[in-house]
Amino acid sequence: MSETKSIKLKTTKMRKSPSYLGEVVKTLKYADKVKVIRSKGDWSQIEISGIKGWVNSSAISDKLIVLKSGKNDANKSVSDDEMLLASKGFGKGVEEQYSNKSGTGKNFNEIDRIESIEISPTRLKTFIKEGGLKA
Repeated sequence: MSETKSIKLKTTKMRKSPSYLGEVVKTLKYADKVKVIRSKGDWSQIEISGIKGWVNSSAISDKLIVLKSGKNDANKSVSDDEMLLASKGFGKGVEEQYSNKSGTGKNFNEIDRIESIEISPTRLKTFIKEGGLKA
């Protein structure tokens, strides 16, 4: 396989094993270039800067993402909110339209709050061990 591709999410965790319970090896960022070594189910084994690990394949873009700015664009950048919305697959306008469509009043603040929760590797290992789970 061995193709160079890009990370398409704002951030994602690279893990030692192909599981969300696997130990985190490195945090990857949007547009990071990774070498895809192989796939296993919904996971891809990748390499970046000589480090190998696994990410869910949904975090990898089919196209290489190239970030660049010309002299006229140097002061323009994407906000954290825009990057987060892009990783969810839609822009701020679409979110606002969906929130107000048919009076549904969907609120994405709770989703944003849940996405911001960080669990330490030590706490996760304790949870796995006490719950009798296998990583």
